[in-house]
Amino acid sequence: PGGIERIYFPVTFSEDPGDRTNFYRYVLSRNDTLFTAPQDIELLDDTAINGNSYRNEFPTFNYADGDLASIELWSINRGAFEFFSLLRNQATSLGTSAGTSPASIEGNLRNETNPSQAVLGYFSCYSISEVEIVLEVQ
Repeated sequence: PGGIERIYFPVTFSEDPGDRTNFYRYVLSRNDTLFTAPQDIELLDDTAINGNSYRNEFPTFNYADGDLASIELWSINRGAFEFFSLLRNQATSLGTSAGTSPASIEGNLRNETNPSQAVLGYFSCYSISEVEIVLEVQ
């Protein structure tokens, strides 16, 4: 009673290869439950960090003592980056004064029996780096 509840957020340190343009998606979970809201789609391109080490903070993802925190870093292609960017932007800005008019979100999936039918999704292969940690505050 009357105690202070401490909330923690993840910070990552990574190194970006400088020999090409890279696109990343971070996927976070707490206690084996993915953060799946549209605003939880964390994307990064290497425009500002190309070939350098960088720090990335995730202050909107809260964890408490004893939680299992998992962070995946997906190395994705430009098409997947653009798909997830558009998906996040449209899902988080609709109904706001700064919102954009809805546009068709096109991925690379098609309905073979009805090619005119829109299909939402993007198929891609990518590499993943993952780290898990149980927060134990001493």
